[in-house]
Amino acid sequence: MVLETAEKSLPWNHRVSLLLLLTLLEWRLGTLMLAGTHALTSVFPYLHAFPQLPLRSREAILQRWSQSSIFDLRKGFRAIKALIAYNLFSRAKDLNAPELWEAMSYSGSDPPLPKQGEQGRGTSQEEQQILGATVALKQRRSLAELRDALVEKGLDVRLRGQQTGRNADLEVRCDAVVVGSGAGGGVTACILASAGLKVIVLEKGDYVTAADMTWTEAEACGNMYERSGLMVTHTGGLAVLAGSTLGGGTRINWTASLRTPPHVLQEWAEDFGLPAFASAEYAAAMDAVCSRLGVRAGAKHHNLAGEALASGLSKLGLDSIEMPRNCARDDCGWCGLGCARQAKQDTATTWLVDAAAKGAVILTGAFAQSIRTQPASPSAHGQQCTAQGVVVQYSADAVQHKLHIRASCVVAAAGALHTPALLLRSKITCKGNVGKNLRLHPATCVVGIMPSQANGRQLDMYSGPLMSVYSREAAKWGFGNYGPLLSTPSGHPGLVAAVTPWIDGSSWKFRLAAKFTSTAPLLVYVRDKDCGRVKIDGNGMPQLHYWPSRHDRQSMLEGMELAARVLQAAGAHSIYLWQESQHCMWTADPDSCPGDPDFDDFIANMHRTGIRENSTTLASAHQMGSCAMGPDPGTSVTDPSGECWDVGGLYITDGSVLPTSTGVNPMITIESTAYMLATGIAKRLQPGDQASGPMQLKYDQS
Repeated sequence: MVLETAEKSLPWNHRVSLLLLLTLLEWRLGTLMLAGTHALTSVFPYLHAFPQLPLRSREAILQRWSQSSIFDLRKGFRAIKALIAYNLFSRAKDLNAPELWEAMSYSGSDPPLPKQGEQGRGTSQEEQQILGATVALKQRRSLAELRDALVEKGLDVRLRGQQTGRNADLEVRCDAVVVGSGAGGGVTACILASAGLKVIVLEKGDYVTAADMTWTEAEACGNMYERSGLMVTHTGGLAVLAGSTLGGGTRINWTASLRTPPHVLQEWAEDFGLPAFASAEYAAAMDAVCSRLGVRAGAKHHNLAGEALASGLSKLGLDSIEMPRNCARDDCGWCGLGCARQAKQDTATTWLVDAAAKGAVILTGAFAQSIRTQPASPSAHGQQCTAQGVVVQYSADAVQHKLHIRASCVVAAAGALHTPALLLRSKITCKGNVGKNLRLHPATCVVGIMPSQANGRQLDMYSGPLMSVYSREAAKWGFGNYGPLLSTPSGHPGLVAAVTPWIDGSSWKFRLAAKFTSTAPLLVYVRDKDCGRVKIDGNGMPQLHYWPSRHDRQSMLEGMELAARVLQAAGAHSIYLWQESQHCMWTADPDSCPGDPDFDDFIANMHRTGIRENSTTLASAHQMGSCAMGPDPGTSVTDPSGECWDVGGLYITDGSVLPTSTGVNPMITIESTAYMLATGIAKRLQPGDQASGPMQLKYDQS
């Protein structure tokens, strides 16, 4: 099970390292090499392979690895712990181990899923609109079946060249093809389709309807997350949560809907030469986006973590703000597993519905392999080629085929991970700027064990609204502008088990089982001042090279200290970090739970230990900046209109164009940016616009 998950989720270099580690542990000499004297016992034959060692010895080996100065041993420990813990606790029902969830007082779906016929279950009008516009490539078993389905949607479909039979490829013609269906792609498709253009949306994931959602963690991650929710950076030091389904990250995010902060807009306008961000046009785009998503603030109540954050901040007299959210309900904490109640206004229930109503066609299971280009006379930008369309790979009749989407305009909106990968696969580098400037809002948690009752109500870490409150107390807005925000994460058994520090088996079980419903994690996420890079591996898939800089690690520590003081003020019985160290725990009663009873020593140890790769658990749910826009082709990928400097007719309208990180959850910023850019693209593509030159024509009928 662990190796199967690793095969699906981990990049090849991590899989090779993990397989080598596990293979060596099956041999006595391999165990001796990796574990030293812990591989020896007083029982003949004295030297044992890891599986034959007593529990005490196996724990000692893992403890040694978790604290090792050897990077690969720490990396191996984290990989083994995370994969085993995630699989075991997210698949408890599948593994016929209900006692795991029972010990945690976790039902797996509470409040229960709506029943057929109730609001949110069954097929809504919005879902009918999406289904009516969608062709699922995985469901088309033959080339003829796929061709007929595309023709039925009103598309111009032709055999590619003179090919016939099993080796034939198809060509589909349209005005604009949008790669990606998330915050950027969904908005772009809506704007272009509303302008009367024939639009095709490509989504490599599937469309998961409300009726298909089970709110089972493992299934939701497998169906809707990039690499089943277990994507990591190249060194394994930072986990990355990204959507891989129709609607992208908006389908599985935690509903936070914050507008772009004024100081960020000013920075982009003045320091990065992008005055549009300080214009009335962008302000109007934010208004339109927030209106379409039904953004509102003020939840009726908080979950346990939200209650702790609000209470602790209040007692300390610190900044505390109600989080604006794009969700109509306050009683459900399953947003990260998809919204089976259809209360969250994600892209698949808003912009894509609008696009479908205007004639857009959606292809799911459609992986965009490359962008087609053709040589052209140099433009005013100096572009030597123009975009012709996108090549999609798919399988039919047990044969790999190519679907050529020919379009006057190509929009890359596959997100800050896959947009640069698509360009790099297409040999588009923009002077080496494609993939640079990756920002991830690196995040960690400080976790408090709270009283199980608050204000007379039974609270836990997963029921109730997610991210209902946040604090910018440490964010340095107006003073450097690069600091951390505090909020609250989603918490279900698989993810919680994977990130809970393991010092030994008994303490780990205590935190997971006895204290699960009393656990209040506070999320610390940093506006990263420095950046990483997206490259592609041998298969052309995105490979993330990123670790927060010294400045950003210090920002994170400042946020962690604030979070710990907030939890203490809120009445936490004990506090621990996402850190594999027994020195990073505090308890008010050391007799009931191990930890340092002196809070000041705990804070000092936190700073002394610092942020250590593959020892401190870091994660990211926000990806930005890897194809930044700007006024200078020497330092950016697109011009201020979103058009690629190197390829005419190729636009980018997702989070990858943002010049820096936003410092807040970026959904509203990405959608507003896409709204502004797509409006400009539509004006250029519409017939009669003399400024657009040859791009004013509808798709070529020849």
